Amino acid sequence: VARLRDLVQKLTWQRTVKAVSLLLRGDLASLKMHMGQLIQHSFNQEVLAALTEPPAEFLIRQQEVWPASQPLISVIIPCYNYGQFIAEAVDSVVGQTFQNFEILVIDGGSSEDTLKVLRNLDRPKTHIYLRSGRHLSGDNRNFGISRAQGKYVCCLDADDMIRPTYLEKALFLLETQDFDLASTSIQCTGDSS
Repeated sequence: VARLRDLVQKLTWQRTVKAVSLLLRGDLASLKMHMGQLIQHSFNQEVLAALTEPPAEFLIRQQEVWPASQPLISVIIPCYNYGQFIAEAVDSVVGQTFQNFEILVIDGGSSEDTLKVLRNLDRPKTHIYLRSGRHLSGDNRNFGISRAQGKYVCCLDADDMIRPTYLEKALFLLETQDFDLASTSIQCTGDSS
């Protein structure tokens, strides 16, 4: 352990992150190649074995197997009087590079103009819920989450859009990098730009 600590202190932060990533993926050949020169010059085979073979007490986190019949991601879109924006928001999800998702649009008492748009919104993988009475955005979002079938939930406002690779990138972080939460950066368009 002391030799391993000395090795890590000699590495730059980037090399350490790369080495840990390779180790967690179990890519021992790449790890040996990545660390090869430093190890060859500074340490013996015992340290190399310590780097490439996790201790017996080291727990490897396994992702649960998700049923193929269920979407992996549920995208929840609360909508209240945002009929002029909702089609663009839904289309930004439909156009994703990752396609194992469902979209739940939850309306909470919008005016007839928005309801007309929602009744005519015919997009794949999209479920529209029209709730009677006025409901605030958070209540509509929670209603959608309660009906979500996905392993992960993505909340998207009706006047927002996501880039085509967002779900794929977020899923990569959640599934392979042990993230608990992934969020977007923001870019304003229209009047805000």
